[in-house]
Amino acid sequence: MLIKYSKIVIVLFIINTAKGQTLKTKNTIIDSKTKTPLEYANISNKTDNTITNKDGQFLFFSKEKDITISYVGYETIHTTFEEIEKKDTIFMIANAINLDEITVNNPTSFLKEVYKNVWKIYPLEPYNEDFFLRCLLKKEDKIVRVQDISGKIWRNTFYPKKSIDEIKYGLEILNLRKVELSERNKIPYIQFPSYKTLFLWFSAIILKPKEYVFTEVPSNDLQYRKIEFVKNDENKDCLPEKGYYLIDKNEKAIKEVAYEIVEYYKNSPYSRGGSSKLKTTGLTLFIMFNKDIQKNKYYIGNSYLKNSFEIVTDQVKSNYEATYDLVTTNSFTNKIVKKNFPENKDLFKANFSYSEEFWSSQNQLPLTNELKQFLKSVVEKKNKTKEYVIIGNF
Repeated sequence: MLIKYSKIVIVLFIINTAKGQTLKTKNTIIDSKTKTPLEYANISNKTDNTITNKDGQFLFFSKEKDITISYVGYETIHTTFEEIEKKDTIFMIANAINLDEITVNNPTSFLKEVYKNVWKIYPLEPYNEDFFLRCLLKKEDKIVRVQDISGKIWRNTFYPKKSIDEIKYGLEILNLRKVELSERNKIPYIQFPSYKTLFLWFSAIILKPKEYVFTEVPSNDLQYRKIEFVKNDENKDCLPEKGYYLIDKNEKAIKEVAYEIVEYYKNSPYSRGGSSKLKTTGLTLFIMFNKDIQKNKYYIGNSYLKNSFEIVTDQVKSNYEATYDLVTTNSFTNKIVKKNFPENKDLFKANFSYSEEFWSSQNQLPLTNELKQFLKSVVEKKNKTKEYVIIGNF
């Protein structure tokens, strides 16, 4: 009897140990037909979430063995860590759409229902999330700065309502890695936005119907309605000029929203900073929402902001591009957020000790081939300190 009991204890110990073990996998996702990498494919399970980078690569950590891979317009893949480890590449199959099945309607009344639904299906109460944020700065299409941040954030609401007139945040940075390569005395300091500024952009989902012209176009996924919009010529003060919504037909929930601003900045004046002057030339925003099944609420799964601008120094004009990729790695957590960095401060001013061990176990965007080449160039130029200023802990 004692022997049998001991065997049971051993079996239970093995099961509990397996449940507590963090599983890890990395792979590349491509279109099965075109063989092109799929950026922003979603890899998730009930506790964790990540996405692919522009090379289609992902790195995923979780204590849950199941994995779901999804991408709008493609067949969803349900798999496990064990199965993924057997594959060199994951091929996603595009949905076969019969154009006769697609009905294009007048979207205005449908959009009004979607806007009303925001108050029901998005979190308007306080909630916490784990996040990964990559900030990238390019000069003349060449990387000069990169910063990765992993942390936790608290928000009092996703979208302000009548009883809440302001979105408030609490930010805890767990770890960061960054590097900047600057030509000495030849580049002004470029300020990154604050976390609060980024999140205000990432919460900008509702447009006033009277200020835009909405047109429904065929979607490559029958689960969604795709509605494009352009700014009404009579409303010149509106910032978003054109873009689209991708909306779940049944739940009347926004799955994606994207828009761009270019014309607005064409006639805008330069602002001065020391011996240089700066002017924004364009802005592009993309937000993708995921649904938490247990909470029955939608949250930002990942979002992307690109800001293009030009700087004139000593009568020399240089073009810059700053991009910000945000991934919610775990939504609606019960973890306490211990605020350790102001949410309204330039993100590049954050300085925390770098831990390689920390980054070896975090859901994040893998380094792209372009980033690997940049980091290699930083190493090569470390001996040229008379020419370059290198800041960072990457």
